[in-house]
Amino acid sequence: MPFSKRYSPGQDTELHLPDTSEDAADGEGVATPYSPGMDTERQSPDISIRGGEDRDVLEGSEGIDHLWGEGGNDVLIGNQGDDHLNGGAGNDLLEGGLGADQLTGGEGQDMFFYPDAANESPATLTDADQIRDFQYGTDKLGLGVAGTAENYHATGTTATSMDAAVLEANQNYGEDRLTYLYLANEGTDTGYLLADLDGNGSFEFGITLDGNGGPGEFGYDAIEDVSF
Repeated sequence: MPFSKRYSPGQDTELHLPDTSEDAADGEGVATPYSPGMDTERQSPDISIRGGEDRDVLEGSEGIDHLWGEGGNDVLIGNQGDDHLNGGAGNDLLEGGLGADQLTGGEGQDMFFYPDAANESPATLTDADQIRDFQYGTDKLGLGVAGTAENYHATGTTATSMDAAVLEANQNYGEDRLTYLYLANEGTDTGYLLADLDGNGSFEFGITLDGNGGPGEFGYDAIEDVSF
């Protein structure tokens, strides 16, 4: 599957990829797609997949998918479409893929993984991902460049949308050659992480972090380099 070609388990010793063999026990392998009567409360327009209490790899389709990891250290991959991913308990890895995805890590030390950041979450209102429960100091963002004190800047903002945030960023910080800019709106308790990963002076990647608009609720040390 595409994910296994991009991710090396050695990068994160806390996360162990599950057994995806045909002999894997229930809840330890790739979960089966949704079928009527399986979980009527979680049906989505295209596909809904729910894992078990052990480690699962859940992979969506080209449409709108709802993936729930439940227990265990799970890997959730949305692929295309505006997906909803929820890791549940455990140290999970979530990759929304293409589309404006809504990501919830749940309990544990979670990694929000962006191997193709500019395409997976462009800095626009209609395309950017939304992380619903990022826990600074516990969770991590996996991008192509690690955050450092030198390439990162955080400041307050009155922006209330991704479009407004990226406009402010490009106007006020485009010439500063920052890799990462974090704009925090304390009034709405929302943060906007913007990135200029190609170094052209324009912020092309963006994600919205709900509940991270206050002082000290995000920092450069939450961003890890996962390029390889």
